[in-house]
Amino acid sequence: MRLPITISKFSNLLFFVHKSNTLTNRELKEQLSAENIDLLFYGKNKKEIWRQLIKKLGGKRTKQIKSEIAYLLPNFVSFWNKKAKHLLAWKQYLQSNQLIFERAIFDTKKLTGVRNYHFSKIPIFLIVTPHNGHSIEAWFSWTPKKSFLVVEIPANLKTPMNNYFAISVIVHEFFHLLLRNNKKLFTLICNTALKNKTALAKLSDGMPERIFLEELLISSFIPEGYLSNKYFKTKIPRADKSEDGLLAWRKFIAAKLRPLSKNYVDNLMEVDKKYINNLMAIVKRNIK
Repeated sequence: MRLPITISKFSNLLFFVHKSNTLTNRELKEQLSAENIDLLFYGKNKKEIWRQLIKKLGGKRTKQIKSEIAYLLPNFVSFWNKKAKHLLAWKQYLQSNQLIFERAIFDTKKLTGVRNYHFSKIPIFLIVTPHNGHSIEAWFSWTPKKSFLVVEIPANLKTPMNNYFAISVIVHEFFHLLLRNNKKLFTLICNTALKNKTALAKLSDGMPERIFLEELLISSFIPEGYLSNKYFKTKIPRADKSEDGLLAWRKFIAAKLRPLSKNYVDNLMEVDKKYINNLMAIVKRNIK
């Protein structure tokens, strides 16, 4: 089965509203961001999305949101007519490289100890951003009943030739979802973050300590670490800790844990307390 990639005009409209820098839609963006209302917009059926909004917000507020979105619709239509083919090209690129994606997912399932997980049931929404950029970004939404991924693609970013970084980013997000399907391992991460709350808080810059630790753990494999190097030929960064911030720490941890992560990947081992303790030891030794 092919990657379940969805190009939803309605979901792209929502994202366009979020990213448009106009004063008229500031209040609308705040409304959509509140109470995870924006997550309702990721779906195939526009009528069903509006029904969910009415159920959550009531008819009056939903009617107001409809009216404010309609005000921005002409600008979006012009943008969409130019960029819809851009997303189609990216969909073709991702699906044409599905085999290498599946190989990386196989190892990811081993690392997370999750056997019965079918990625084909997780929708992947492609969103074109109004702004230019050099790389894609992705994020996930998870609940026990519904999960999906969103891949944000800059308006100027062409599909790459012989470069699989975009696929490694998607595998990174699936890693997050897989962790949530192993309650024992996910609890271990949460408990480790709680135990080391003070140390992690010094680095996380307001990000919840558990999420910061989870990002370091996954990035030690992909896209900065050995798993990405194995399948996507990306370079593992040098162990340079001259900068702060999440990205700098992700690269640093990936470099320092490279021998250990290689051992876990090549031997199809599940991430365990030993691996996480090694990660935390590196963090503690390098806090300024």
